[in-house]
Amino acid sequence: MPHLQRPRVPDHNPAASLPRTWAGRRDPTWTRTDRSWTAATWTPDGAGTVHMSWDDAVIHAEAWGEGADWLLARVDQLLGLHDPVHTFDPGPALAALHEKHPSEHRGAGLPLAPVMAQVVCGQRVTTIEATESWLRLCRLRELEAPGPHPLLLPPEPRWLARVPDAPLRSCGLDVHRAATLREISFRRRRLQAALELPAEEAVAFLQRLPGVGPWTATATVAACTGDADIVVLGDLHVPRNVVYALTGELRGTDERMLELLEPWRGHRARVTSLVQRAGQKHPRSQAKPELFRGWSS
Repeated sequence: MPHLQRPRVPDHNPAASLPRTWAGRRDPTWTRTDRSWTAATWTPDGAGTVHMSWDDAVIHAEAWGEGADWLLARVDQLLGLHDPVHTFDPGPALAALHEKHPSEHRGAGLPLAPVMAQVVCGQRVTTIEATESWLRLCRLRELEAPGPHPLLLPPEPRWLARVPDAPLRSCGLDVHRAATLREISFRRRRLQAALELPAEEAVAFLQRLPGVGPWTATATVAACTGDADIVVLGDLHVPRNVVYALTGELRGTDERMLELLEPWRGHRARVTSLVQRAGQKHPRSQAKPELFRGWSS
């Protein structure tokens, strides 16, 4: 069992920095507490589980499975220790909000294929429907994660690359999302290599795949790289909420959102996260929480 430890960095909160999924605490592939975080996934080297725990002075990390070394090599990235959060200047417009909800380091580094598979489950459906599809997909295989923690692995990419439609339909996935899941799983190694590109180039590269639009590409790259400037596009709520928070305007679009975020270039995703953490919601978003989470693919 490989393991390592890191000294705690001042003003760094691992509990807030480590990656998480929108499926939340129901997601059987990961778990976290105020003092620990554990995730199971498929790395380019095989299945792996990584567990981190911390006290006031030290962060401990250990891993199991064929992907253990791959995961431990990314501990600093998972913790967001390379994220230049200290360079973010909220400016007068956001100073009060930022004082109440200061930015945290943005952890990333989980492999692309399992992350993107979960994002694809969220295409054009509600968060509740997307979560149910992801849970069913994980339980369809019931692959126990390596190590002592009671987690399931995400669906194996090799299996997803050739699975027929029928099992995926039982998970609530239509033929279009099923086809996209197979495509990204089949091309997983090439897609993983794309993360070495600058983030905007990686987004453009992912959109060459059938069934992958701005929402899927930006959400995947943001989650996998932690890039503080990649704004999720094609979402129904994000532009409405950001534009409303910054101007009070009721008709938020991606174009208007990006125009308003330009003064914070380099940290635009921090601004959208700040709006979300502060609960700055468009009035219609508050009135209709059942609306689509992801609007375009």
